[in-house]
Amino acid sequence: MTDIPRRSVLEAAGSAVGTALLATGSFSALAQASDESTEDGSAADTPGWPMRRGNGAQTGYATAAAVGPSVTTRFYTPESTNPSDPTELAVGDGHVFTTELLDDVSGRSRLVAYDKDSGKQVWEHVPPSRGDDATASGVGRVLDAPVVSDGTVIVASDGSNNDGEWEYGGVFAFDTQTGALEWKNQDSYNWRNPLVADGTLVAQNLENNNVNAFDAESGEQLWVRQTDLTTTTLFAVRNETVYARLAGPDSRYIVGLSVADGSEQWRHELPADVAAAQRPGNAPDAAVHDETIYYATQTEHENALVAQSLADGSVKWNCSLTQSCGDPRDTLSELVVADGSVYAFTTVDSSVDAAISASLWSVDTASGTREWVWTSPYPLYGSPTATDGHVYLGTDAPLTEDASGRYYDVAPISEYPTVVAVDTADGEVSWAYAEPPESGGEDELFAQTPVVTDHGIYVKATGDDRDSSTRVLSLAATDDEIGPNHRPKRL
Repeated sequence: MTDIPRRSVLEAAGSAVGTALLATGSFSALAQASDESTEDGSAADTPGWPMRRGNGAQTGYATAAAVGPSVTTRFYTPESTNPSDPTELAVGDGHVFTTELLDDVSGRSRLVAYDKDSGKQVWEHVPPSRGDDATASGVGRVLDAPVVSDGTVIVASDGSNNDGEWEYGGVFAFDTQTGALEWKNQDSYNWRNPLVADGTLVAQNLENNNVNAFDAESGEQLWVRQTDLTTTTLFAVRNETVYARLAGPDSRYIVGLSVADGSEQWRHELPADVAAAQRPGNAPDAAVHDETIYYATQTEHENALVAQSLADGSVKWNCSLTQSCGDPRDTLSELVVADGSVYAFTTVDSSVDAAISASLWSVDTASGTREWVWTSPYPLYGSPTATDGHVYLGTDAPLTEDASGRYYDVAPISEYPTVVAVDTADGEVSWAYAEPPESGGEDELFAQTPVVTDHGIYVKATGDDRDSSTRVLSLAATDDEIGPNHRPKRL
């Protein structure tokens, strides 16, 4: 120790910072869903992982029991031949939801629902292709996991490549059981960071840096919070408060907005490392727990975890993740807050050959002291998640040399999507499980963020280029030892 039948549903039809509330906008409502029960008439199950990071507070923590002492494959969906940007899946109402990029020019994307028990595709929503209609329109490029709320699954998508011949992007809501389109909002085509709390959906409008709130069931716009800043980042939703980062040329704040009406409740200056310029392509990540907001921040020379009091805005601690590993690694993951600790990993780019490719850090929430670090010989992907007692990570790893002849006549020749469970007490690996392709041989996929539910683990396996496939791997708890066909090397 030293990260059913296939069913296509097409779209049928005081400072330098200032804020202001705007009037509600228009929306388009279609085929409102009324049946939120299962086929046997019972109530649909509550979401196991209803949005990115598992909850509105963005802690990455699941109340489900730890998965183990070992795992086995429940299902592994067929290759889709399409890449997928979000690292996380959404699980709820008996289904696993994911999105896939169909056209990297227009950003056109599809939403897919799989049965959480069998892995069979239940339905898909595929927008019309550019060229099929005079002006094609529908779900654009999706960068965040879908959101599941009371029988509805919602995606926020981006249409920044719209050129007049197509109009992809917007917020779209579908019935979780049938895939029927319930409502959409295309007043703007560019959206990110959808989160839901008590039936209210909040999302970030990238066109104007506004934070918008919608009724998740009907799509009615409830309020808009406008800012005159150059950057707005929607962090979390918790206890009737929306947490957002507002940044301008000279001012950077964390603000609390009312979920009910968008009014500003309080404002604190951001800690120095969080306010500082971040490495290109990166923005600070945050999670809220109790009366503290925790940040993962990447400046030019530092990867760090920072804790800030929500009561008075004071910095509680700043923990460097660079001091013991030299130059800051390429990637700092999103946070997990659980068991009185903050967990995050740093990892090198997958193309880098390094003896230690990644490190998972455990930091005490009260003091900011490093408790332990687990090092991985393989890069880590996505972000960690946790239950009581374990942190779960996605990577890719080769099998051990005694891999079954079912796959090879010689030693393993590729690395395969792998999920790792690390004990939070001591940073030791409890189990690690690799999933080779059915026919063996080469495989370019790696495991992203494992999402944990009472039904086990679901993880997206995908690659890192435009020609990659996407698959969904489901792992169930078992008492049986992991066999050589799934036992990764050096983990």
